[in-house]
Amino acid sequence: MEKKKGFKTFLKDLKNDEIRGVIAFFGDEKFLIDWAFRELVKKYINPATYEMDMEKVDFDQSDFSKIEASYLTMPFFSEKRVILLEGLSGKHVDEVANLSDTESQSILVVLCNSKDDKILNKVTSYEFPSLNRAELISFVEKRFKNNELMIPRAISSKIAEESGYLNKDNDYDLYNMEGDLLKIISYAESYGEDITMDLIREIMSESLDNNVFKLIDAIGSKRKDRAFDQLRDLSHLGINPLTILATIINHCEAMLQIKELVENGFSKDKIEKMTKIKSFRIEKLLGITRSYEVDNIQNMLIKAYETDTTIKKSLIQPSFALEMLIGSM
Repeated sequence: MEKKKGFKTFLKDLKNDEIRGVIAFFGDEKFLIDWAFRELVKKYINPATYEMDMEKVDFDQSDFSKIEASYLTMPFFSEKRVILLEGLSGKHVDEVANLSDTESQSILVVLCNSKDDKILNKVTSYEFPSLNRAELISFVEKRFKNNELMIPRAISSKIAEESGYLNKDNDYDLYNMEGDLLKIISYAESYGEDITMDLIREIMSESLDNNVFKLIDAIGSKRKDRAFDQLRDLSHLGINPLTILATIINHCEAMLQIKELVENGFSKDKIEKMTKIKSFRIEKLLGITRSYEVDNIQNMLIKAYETDTTIKKSLIQPSFALEMLIGSM
């Protein structure tokens, strides 16, 4: 039984030509999984025979005999064939895993949707989790370096923090980050401008999470005009009102937890361990909670819950219900 490995070990194994047989990819960061598969293809497949030596198979539209035949097929003019298998069902796990015992010049990559998939304990498996803060900063810096652009660490750190990627409740992933960085790089190259925080804030797409942070902060600062501006910005981005409301509720619940723990004398590190909320998010919410009393946050939550019920009962238009909620806070 092979132990699970990280994406850095994948690079090492690939470099040392130690990847063979059936392997599995899993994890939260699809960008890294796609990247790893491309690296396999780049190393082993001749571009001239790409169509014949690289294959993607959906198990739901195939069967084991076809997968076995594909695995045993000799490559044309490539060093190895590379096959990506999705949708593997439980009853065929052992059959697929046992292919590793058969001599072949193929690598079969099983794409898993869960870290509990049974095949992960039967073959060499590589996990591709979300990046931590240091890894994300490195990711940002490498993208600029690859385009012959150098930025100070303070700028790359700020990009990582303000993107929303480090918030576990946010759906902003590395594909979003890559898109935003490409926009910044393209603008800097086209107009010959230095990469500054002002330029980054102007170009980088505002995440749902950051806009809601600003909305709640504006309410606490008695600036409902700004709160409505943030709500309009979110609406213009085409974000569903229920998604906006769910994010408001999520932030308010976290604020209430943090506020009560702070008032009971707990440190930031202790709060992180108790709540499982990431330190980056705690810092941002701590700043906002200074403008609120516990009673204020509780009242906001009650109103938000009531708004959610009202919308789901179709008693009022969702966008209008959100405006009423902001106005009543």
